Amino acid sequence: MPAGERNARVAGLKALPQASRSVPAEFCLLVTLVAVLLVLALGRPAVVLAFADVKSGSQEHEAVQYLVNAGVLAGYQDGTFRPGQAVTRAQAVKMLVLQQGLTPSAFSPRFKDVDATYAAYVEAASAAGWVSGYRSGVFGPYDNLQRQHLAVWLIRSFGWDAVARALPSAEVQTLLAGFSDVGQLSAESKRYVALCVKRGFMLGDGAGHLGPTAAVTRAQTALLLHRAELSTLAVASGLRFSSDHTDRTRVVLDLTAAPGVVTSEVHGGKLFVQVGQSFAPSPGLSAEVDSPEVGVVQVSQGSYRPQELSVALDLRSFSRYNVFVMTPSGGLGNRVVVDVYRKGGSADDPLVAIDPGHGGWDPGTCSVLTGLPEKTVNLAIAKHVDQMLRGVGLRTVMTRTQDVALGPTLSQDLVRRGEIANEAGATILIMIHNNAGDGSSHGTETFYWGTPATGYSVEGMRLAAVVQQRVVEAIGLTDRGCRDWYGRNLTVLDTATMPGVMVEVAFMDNPTEAALLEDPAFLKQAARGIARGALEYLGWDPDLVHLP
Repeated sequence: MPAGERNARVAGLKALPQASRSVPAEFCLLVTLVAVLLVLALGRPAVVLAFADVKSGSQEHEAVQYLVNAGVLAGYQDGTFRPGQAVTRAQAVKMLVLQQGLTPSAFSPRFKDVDATYAAYVEAASAAGWVSGYRSGVFGPYDNLQRQHLAVWLIRSFGWDAVARALPSAEVQTLLAGFSDVGQLSAESKRYVALCVKRGFMLGDGAGHLGPTAAVTRAQTALLLHRAELSTLAVASGLRFSSDHTDRTRVVLDLTAAPGVVTSEVHGGKLFVQVGQSFAPSPGLSAEVDSPEVGVVQVSQGSYRPQELSVALDLRSFSRYNVFVMTPSGGLGNRVVVDVYRKGGSADDPLVAIDPGHGGWDPGTCSVLTGLPEKTVNLAIAKHVDQMLRGVGLRTVMTRTQDVALGPTLSQDLVRRGEIANEAGATILIMIHNNAGDGSSHGTETFYWGTPATGYSVEGMRLAAVVQQRVVEAIGLTDRGCRDWYGRNLTVLDTATMPGVMVEVAFMDNPTEAALLEDPAFLKQAARGIARGALEYLGWDPDLVHLP
């Protein structure tokens, strides 16, 4: 484990009946799923559905497209959407249930006036506390839904009920002061409508009217649902790039909020970066980078369920890439950064930097059984990893091959390790360490670069996952998982520019594991797991590779 840092450890609405109960066409779920899978695999834009009565570029166009692609809404057999048609109470419930992914209820419906078309949806929403019926005990499924009641149901379905109820009366009054018909609002719905106004979901008609008791239309419903959902996502707000760096092209996607999980893969000459919990407004973003490494970059909505945008980079000549997430800093907001590195000549095959932790004046932790220093165990494992990777033709560099420190102070030592990896042009960096805890802690864990404050290295997380899996498979100890280093950045990984991880193979203060760490066969098995993880990350099939 890192010296000097140990003290941080702690031991769609598919069928929308009109008031007359005519039913629109159902969109084929199989076709939709196939389209989504193609989008995810190939990075193509989502399907654009043209409705004769929804004008491209209109206020509701993007909302309708989004919700249709998400499976919340559908059009009619005649190719129309009917944006001005009123939405019934049952139709609205089904929209909300589909939007939130709530499972329709199989229990007997509590409202006897709700037929089989909507009973499961109404029951599920009612059980969740989103909706209620009339005082007479009926639901009125085919009654037109009032705008104020949609506001109540919408806020509850997103889990913001407590937020609405906590709005101070003075703020509610201020938020609604610009509308001349607020007197029509019921006492129950007033705070919910105020929250919708505050968050920009309800805007009024532009003439000072909210129309709270008016029947809400399909277009209005689409707008409210879309605006509410977008408020929970990281929306793409800009695309920047720079090819002025001496060794790379950098592409930056600016976002309005922190994204969800970010993944990446190279496929068909393109680098696809999938950004979770995010949205790319139509028609997306694009940039002609035209650098030696990158051609065109396109940002589009890759998937609506789950909500995920796709960044597609046309790759030219490159040696490696790195993807990481950054949180607001230096006047910049949340962003996803993609670095595509320049080829450096003939030596463009992957290079693995191997860092045996500690050394010289820094012993690391010591075996509870014999006092064997961690630095010795780390170096033994690292030499096995180096031999195995070189044996299959990979290039490697070790930060140390003897019992030496790399600097006179801890800080200088740690920085130098990252610098060696940088100077070698390493593709990935693997730090090899062993752990210490409270004497009873046990198992294997792997750390990657990043903190909640700085963001995370997406590729570092991916490397950590495969290395952790392969090491646990190889040595059979408890899987303690992958994580950041207790809310702090490890200095070596902070210095290195490539994806890197720190593997903590076992606990030297646990008697059982300490004994294993003095067994040469165990050390070689641990090295085999690390090597297999590195190979898998680099695109090899480790099950088809014979490691010496």
